Amino acid sequence: MIWHLFVIDTRRHEVCIAHAKAVEGVQEVVYKMVETATANAKGKKYNKKVAVFPGYMFVDIAEKDLQHSQSMILESPWVRRMVGTLSDSEVNELYKLKEDKSYSKKFTESFLEGDQVRIVEGLFKGYEATVLAVKGNKILIQTSLREKEVTYSALPSEILFMRRPA
Repeated sequence: MIWHLFVIDTRRHEVCIAHAKAVEGVQEVVYKMVETATANAKGKKYNKKVAVFPGYMFVDIAEKDLQHSQSMILESPWVRRMVGTLSDSEVNELYKLKEDKSYSKKFTESFLEGDQVRIVEGLFKGYEATVLAVKGNKILIQTSLREKEVTYSALPSEILFMRRPA
């Protein structure tokens, strides 16, 4: 199976899924691939379901309808863009990479304190910000919002490197 990967507005995922399912040639749509994670609250462990790839919609499209189906899906105002295709085995590899803490660390190590970035996803999309710190797989950034300084913890996929101070 070949999965076509679309970036979507997470606040409108139900509309994106319904729109994609209505497109001719679409065989299957998966928004949240979920897995069970162990959480700890007040000293008690429990299992909860968490999204593996939030913000992405995986769509299986019949080969004969591929071009038409892709363009129809992209007509939805809440589907941002198509970023590529993945086979089942590549999706399994992504699961493995997600579990590999050293991989996440390498991804965030490319950002340094003081770097100027543009926020490309999430609540502060379109704003410029300054990297304050890198903590695990999150990047602490600061931006000005209506003349107030806002500190925000972002994933590396939510920001775009602009420039490094001299």
